[in-house]
Amino acid sequence: MRRIINYCQLHFWVSIMLLCVLWVSSFSLASYWLGTGHIIIHNFVFLTLILVCALLEKFDRIKTK
Repeated sequence: MRRIINYCQLHFWVSIMLLCVLWVSSFSLASYWLGTGHIIIHNFVFLTLILVCALLEKFDRIKTK
């Protein structure tokens, strides 16, 4: 479970950096908006996965006590 959370966090930060790179090097506005929309959706999915995994891990800890 912890590995999944770490993987999602890594992806989240990589996509944030990609967002910054896209913003800095956005020559064409259309491609920038397409890119950002895609990355924002990805981030939403990864954040949801992180939250779900964290909750599952918490419940797992409570059960094992």
